[in-house]
Amino acid sequence: MELSMSENDNRPHMFPRSRIEVIVFILRSCIGTKLGQELDIGFPRLGLYTGYLANAGLIEASKGKDGMKTFKTTLKGREFLRDYERIKGILTRQERMGP
Repeated sequence: MELSMSENDNRPHMFPRSRIEVIVFILRSCIGTKLGQELDIGFPRLGLYTGYLANAGLIEASKGKDGMKTFKTTLKGREFLRDYERIKGILTRQERMGP
């Protein structure tokens, strides 16, 4: 597996990352991309996440022309990302307004 995110690197830079941040990163990365090293988690852990996301119907796996396993975000995965961004925006606005 490999990842090519040089053009549009959306990964969180603060550690530790939450499970949801890793999931969102993977879903964003799977939109026309191969997965792997730039997520900065080991391949065994990446395999757990991709298995979980595939079983949930958020990504689908296939073999590329080079024989490498590739992943694509499904419609359900894109809907998840849209909802995540909407909720994140609501919470961000609430934080700015204060308690």
